[in-house]
Amino acid sequence: MSDRWLKAFRQDPQKVSDLFTGRAGVGSDMRLEVPELLRLRFPPTLTEERAQLDDALLAWLLEMRESYTCLRLLTQGQPDARHTAMWQRLAADQRAEYRTVGLAGLRLAPSGHTVLPRQAG
Repeated sequence: MSDRWLKAFRQDPQKVSDLFTGRAGVGSDMRLEVPELLRLRFPPTLTEERAQLDDALLAWLLEMRESYTCLRLLTQGQPDARHTAMWQRLAADQRAEYRTVGLAGLRLAPSGHTVLPRQAG
């Protein structure tokens, strides 16, 4: 993990979200999964930084849970196709949880045209 990212984290612990979104410049540690990277770079001896990390992760998880749930609920009963661009961005995301929501939003979006029922006879 780059010293630059650690310095940025110490100044703004909310930067931890950058690790999960792929925006963090972590140098050669890029090959590691995020939990492994955090375990290696925040050893028990860094008590202050670990406390900051715990607080930042909790805040990030709570925010993600709320925004992910709002997004998930938005897929249901869409009145029109105004969110199509957002669904497409989410469907292209590398994170499975966002991709799933994006695909659900696209699948459940109104098609923009009315299908008339077939008449008997």
